[in-house]
Amino acid sequence: MGSKRLQFIDSPAKLAEHIEPDQQKLPAATLTLEEDLKVFHNALKLAHKDTKVSIKVGSTAVQVTSAERTRVLGQPVFLNDVYYASEIEEICLVDESQFTLTMANQGTPLTFMHQECDAIVQSIIHIRTRWELSQPDSIPQHTKIRPKDVPGTLLNIALLNLGSSDPSLRSAAYNLLCALTCTFNLKIEGQLLETSGLCIPANNTLFIVSISKTLAANEPHLTLEFLEECISGFSKS
Repeated sequence: MGSKRLQFIDSPAKLAEHIEPDQQKLPAATLTLEEDLKVFHNALKLAHKDTKVSIKVGSTAVQVTSAERTRVLGQPVFLNDVYYASEIEEICLVDESQFTLTMANQGTPLTFMHQECDAIVQSIIHIRTRWELSQPDSIPQHTKIRPKDVPGTLLNIALLNLGSSDPSLRSAAYNLLCALTCTFNLKIEGQLLETSGLCIPANNTLFIVSISKTLAANEPHLTLEFLEECISGFSKS
């Protein structure tokens, strides 16, 4: 008796037949499932029992909807599996009519057949890539420093901090530059003199440029790793 009072809603349009749109208060994640849909009918989901389905690729997720109704609580309904872009680990085109979809926390990939497999795969790759690009870097990562990278990396740190507004940081950067020159025998033509109590002025741009030009001329092997470190830092700033 209770199941006869149930109504299964499979789309916001169907829900509007019962509840006014301004009263529905559906979450944004649900509403975006219907946005920018590319629908591929007459697909086949391969498993121990092959199932006819429609594949819908939206802006944030892939939906796999059964083509035939299944009885749930005594009611015939269409089953709709939602796979969000964040859950997709791999999309693989097997051949021109078959592709697989590997989901997080699922051991076995999902396998589908369709005449437009390439179009489906490209659409899924697109939403997956867009999701990846929208994610902030939660854990800042730095490229592993190899022994030969040390001079360029530390030089970048020293020259950047020579322009700091903090006088103690400028002094530390200057002393680091002196230590690098001595340790790696950099040919800086006697422009540096490490000493205690030295005051590094804030407006020392000409000095930094002069040091850079001298290093570029006398230590050209450092140029590439120095630029790589600058670009890496610039992209994170």
